[in-house]
Parts: sequence; structure tokens; C-alpha cells
Amino acid sequence: MHKQIEDDKLNETDYALNQWQHEMTDELINMKAILSKLQSRRRDDNKSEQMINPNKSQYLILENKYNDLNIQTTISHLKHLDLKSNAMESDLLTKSNILTTSYLDLPTDIALASIKIQETEDELHELEAKREYLLSDMADLN
Repeated sequence: MHKQIEDDKLNETDYALNQWQHEMTDELINMKAILSKLQSRRRDDNKSEQMINPNKSQYLILENKYNDLNIQTTISHLKHLDLKSNAMESDLLTKSNILTTSYLDLPTDIALASIKIQETEDELHELEAKREYLLSDMADLN
């Protein structure tokens, strides 16, 4: 009888072990399936990243080249110089008109007239020199 009980316990243990082994085998199969899916996903991610990396590095290279050119600074500086040049041209035009009208207002005295002409011409040359300086400054930026 003792032997019968011992055989029953061994059979139960053997059954439990077989059941546990079957469950662990199923678990192992599930884990292998998950591992396979993760590896597949990793390969897909690596392929995607390999496709993105050249574009990303190319973008970074182009961005660095753009930043090195200082285009925004140069454009704003050119706009500023253009405004200055336009103001100087307007001032020059105004002074030229004043000079033209001053010729009409020349006194009859030739000596006094030549002094006024000389002063006006000096002022005109000064304005032209400023204009040339600004234009050359703009040309140097290009």
C-alpha cells in the first residue's frame, strides 16, 4: 500500500512536471515569437534610419553652409546701405535743385557770384564723395 501511494505521488509529480514543461514550452514559443517581431522591427527601424540619415546629414551640411554665408546679416546691411544711399541721392537732388535756383539768384557782382558758386560746388562735391563712398561700401559687401 505504501508503494501504491508513493507511485501515485510520483505519477502526480510526473504529471505536474509534464504540465509545467508543456506550459514553459508554450511560453518559450511565445517569447521566441516576440523576439522575432522585435528583431524584425529593429531591422525596419534601422532601414528607415539609414534612409533618413543621409538626408539629415545633407540638411545639416546645407544649414551650416547657409549659416556661414551670413545671408541675413548681409541682406539687412545691404538694405540699410540702400536706405542711406537713397537718402543721400535725395539730399543730392535737393541740393542740386537749390544750386540751380541759386544760379538764378546770382547777384550782379561777379566776385560775390563766383564765391557763392565755389561754395555751392564744394558742397556738391562733398555730397558726391559721400555718395561714392556709400556705393563703394555697398559694392564691398557683395
